[in-house]
Amino acid sequence: MKNGLTIITALLLLACDRFSLNSEDIRSLEWVTVKGGSFLMGSLDLKTDEQPVHWVTLSTFRISRHEITNTRFCEFLNGVGADPVWIVGDTNYIDLSLTCCQLTWEDSMFSVMPGKEAYPAVGVTWDGARAWCRWAGGRLPTEAEWEYAARGGRKSGHHVYAGSDSADLVAWHSGNSGGVTHPVGLKEANELGIYDMSGNAWEWVADWLGPYPDREAVDPGGPESGAFKVTRGGGCGVEAGHCHVAFRGASYPTHGRFLGFRCVKE
Repeated sequence: MKNGLTIITALLLLACDRFSLNSEDIRSLEWVTVKGGSFLMGSLDLKTDEQPVHWVTLSTFRISRHEITNTRFCEFLNGVGADPVWIVGDTNYIDLSLTCCQLTWEDSMFSVMPGKEAYPAVGVTWDGARAWCRWAGGRLPTEAEWEYAARGGRKSGHHVYAGSDSADLVAWHSGNSGGVTHPVGLKEANELGIYDMSGNAWEWVADWLGPYPDREAVDPGGPESGAFKVTRGGGCGVEAGHCHVAFRGASYPTHGRFLGFRCVKE
């Protein structure tokens, strides 16, 4: 009997090990510390909404190494008891009708399309991105934090893209992606070890779209209101030039086409 109990115990432990290896615990998300500092935000050479170039000083923060994946977003949706129409409190978190979306709804549960587990979650609304970050004990990055991290923080090599002057090395864009997202982390990381800050999925940030200040800013948070939320990084469906570290996109908060996100903690 003793040997039988030993065998059963061993099998239970093995099952637990397998479960833990095959499950993504939200607390195991990889974080990169971005040490505070000052940098020149914006660009002189490109769009006017990237001007004026101005000094920004930021406090230290941590940012997720990867874009939030389908698996992690699906865990959240099921964890909060979401449904595919009016998710929580009449706030839509994801648009399953978009062809880019890789989640499905069946038997009152969200699931990830087979093989798409490690792809960035897209079709996510701004409210959905913010809600996930809060659920994980964090928040969306400000636009300034996002650009500082993309540039490499204190280790910046002052590259055009996040970690390189060659888009193909660090970004999935329309010239190499086939117009679809790819699993996170396949391209080279930037100077801080952060992946996919150029290309793959567009990324929501916290800020409303508005003009840049014409003076130095300290831990800026952007305008208090607006019509559009800022998106950053470019994506798999746009040309490489839209994936540079200073490029500013924008979208209605309720839209989610090819839009994903990453998370920040203090």
